[in-house]
Amino acid sequence: HADHAEQCARLELRRAEVLGKMEHFREQGIAICSAAENLLCVQREKPTEAKKLFQRARDLGAAHGFFSVECKACEGLGRVAVREGRHEEGVTMLRHALAAAPLNEDANPHFELRVLQMFIEALIFTS
Repeated sequence: HADHAEQCARLELRRAEVLGKMEHFREQGIAICSAAENLLCVQREKPTEAKKLFQRARDLGAAHGFFSVECKACEGLGRVAVREGRHEEGVTMLRHALAAAPLNEDANPHFELRVLQMFIEALIFTS
């Protein structure tokens, strides 16, 4: 399972590189988030690389105005922070994700529902 997750992460990062060269920045950000998600499966105790990738995706989304990428990245950063015991920071990042969710360029309610679920879980976990 861990090898498969790492292979998927590498493939997503290669895909992100190609998408960036094509200037498909939204898809690039989503691919980076997907790579980070795969790494979270492997890096349970110390998700350093996943955290860096989520931050990279967040910066990319902010630079190009893609709220869906910012939402996914902030959600990931929030989950990492909560997992590492930085609950206040995690809740703050999930709030950022929740703020970006309804502004996503696809008008997809999935973003709001997913982030709201993570936000509620984080609040319960920190109580």
